[in-house]
Amino acid sequence: MKNYISIFFFLVFGILWSQEEHFQVFPYIQQGATDRMHVLWETRIPATSEVWYGEALPDSEVANTSLSVISDSLGTMHEVVLKDLKPETNYFWRVVSMAGKDTLVNSKVSSFKTGIPESSDSAFMFALVGDTQKGKDEEAWERMAGLIWEDRPNFVLHVGDLVSDGDSKEDWTGEFFLPARQLLSRIPMFTALGNHEHDAPDYYRYFVHPAPEYYYTFTYGNIQFFVLDTNRDVSEGSIQYNWLEKELYNSRALWKVVVHHHPPYTSEENDNGDTYKELSANGSEEVRDLVPLYERSGVDFCVFGHVHMYERTWPITGERVNEKNGVVYINSGGGGGNLEHFAPTRTWFSLEQQSVHHYCTFAVHDSTIVFKAIDENRNVFDSNVYTKQEKNRIIAPPAPEIISGFFVFEDTVSVSFQPVDNRFPVYYTLDGTIPDNLDGIEYKKPIRLDKDTELRAVVYSPEGISGRVAEKKFLKARRKQPVESLSEKLNPGIRCSYYEGNWKQIPDFSRISALKTGIVPGIDLQELYPRRDYWAVKYEGYIKAEESRLYKFYTGSDDGSQLYIDDVLVVDNDGDHSYLEASGGIFLEKGYHRIIIQYFESYSKEILTAGYLDNDGNKIPFRSSDFFTKERQK
Repeated sequence: MKNYISIFFFLVFGILWSQEEHFQVFPYIQQGATDRMHVLWETRIPATSEVWYGEALPDSEVANTSLSVISDSLGTMHEVVLKDLKPETNYFWRVVSMAGKDTLVNSKVSSFKTGIPESSDSAFMFALVGDTQKGKDEEAWERMAGLIWEDRPNFVLHVGDLVSDGDSKEDWTGEFFLPARQLLSRIPMFTALGNHEHDAPDYYRYFVHPAPEYYYTFTYGNIQFFVLDTNRDVSEGSIQYNWLEKELYNSRALWKVVVHHHPPYTSEENDNGDTYKELSANGSEEVRDLVPLYERSGVDFCVFGHVHMYERTWPITGERVNEKNGVVYINSGGGGGNLEHFAPTRTWFSLEQQSVHHYCTFAVHDSTIVFKAIDENRNVFDSNVYTKQEKNRIIAPPAPEIISGFFVFEDTVSVSFQPVDNRFPVYYTLDGTIPDNLDGIEYKKPIRLDKDTELRAVVYSPEGISGRVAEKKFLKARRKQPVESLSEKLNPGIRCSYYEGNWKQIPDFSRISALKTGIVPGIDLQELYPRRDYWAVKYEGYIKAEESRLYKFYTGSDDGSQLYIDDVLVVDNDGDHSYLEASGGIFLEKGYHRIIIQYFESYSKEILTAGYLDNDGNKIPFRSSDFFTKERQK
């Protein structure tokens, strides 16, 4: 009898084990909404996608998986959307993948619960975690994921740096997904991009968020979440800033939570200045523009990571503690990475701080949030109860959108304004002064500019409250004459100079020596064979204007870049940032013109693209045939 039992268990577990070998990433769920759920998994070889699911039934002897969504198309990455689900309802599910006529994988049954509608008064809880990349303690994320699972949150909020290297497939499959296999198969996770993700394609393959995915919003119960990518530009007037300003203004949620990776406030010892020998900025410069927006828009919590420790601030407004109307900042960066430490003297904004692996929970019911911070030994080392009453708080309207053609124009350019609500009046000035409803010009119809103009505009609410001022400089293109001394003696190619150093912006190349120089066919960073991080390059040569007209240029770079034509800075894309694009224009007379393209690499990815923009704004990258030099390529 024992032999039969042994054979039975050997066959059962042998089949399960052989099936599990076919998973690259085990099945997990994403984007937990009230009426749908995304089920994803990855197989090692192409296979079909099937999800069998069903509503949890009372007094059922087996889990109900009687419904199915089936796709016959072959692939290794599988994503199936379960639609028309009931809100606040438990469902069971399992996946099947077929390779030909054979069952490749038939997963175990798992479960999930759909989201809570805005109108529901149900209580719910979500978990907060960040920086789960592998550190010296290689099992830290696995322990955190296990502890979060024990708390059974409705969903998990991750503030970025999920992995050590977003370009590494193994970091996703082995470092992140495998240790959290049980948690992710039953609890959906919403994520923000960290700097370690490198904006890699695998991030977008493995996670499903509302478009455009690198920033988005979602509502769960009476909380609206606003997720940003602070590796990209979030300064005042940027795409994400303008989007957030409008979303916050239009939000009717009782609670508002902003989520991103970099810290507006932190007491860390050396990320923003070495506190053992100098003053610290006490926060990341790239997100400082967001703080006033949070304060005037009724944000309750800003949660982030990046710094591998825990910190909760007092409620803050105007760089002062404001317990009545302040924003609470929570740094939860203790999900797995190597822990960091605090400055030797206490900051004014810090309320609680710990250097420990941890996660946080928010238990929510109506106007009450019970907050806890929990360490790897399951000790609650910080907690607080937040309450608020729904108020008809008047929020200043967002800045109007300035709608126009290119900001550099040849003869004239038409400009119009779009307020957040067409009932709100817009006032503008053309001389750079701050507009108001007394001295400003009320906007009635599109205006036409024919000279350099510093345009500013503001919206007034029905209550007479003015919002943020939008501003934009319009430049009438100056004609740049060609370099007269040049002739057909020019050779193909462009001069390249390579430098090494640690910079946060493009260095003054006149003050440093190049490690190597030469003539290259075009702009290709890999041809430089640079070191991994901390270097810069300067390209110098000539381009030919085939006709006299306005030319538009762009650069896209990670980190900073600049493009000069005839010593005029046409495109300024400088700064320590992930991939960003910038553009500019200049009027060139027919003939040859000097071009300089400068770039520096801080750390992580190195990307540089540059070229022309056509009249529709389409990018036309430089080709090697576009560049000329007085020297010959050796």
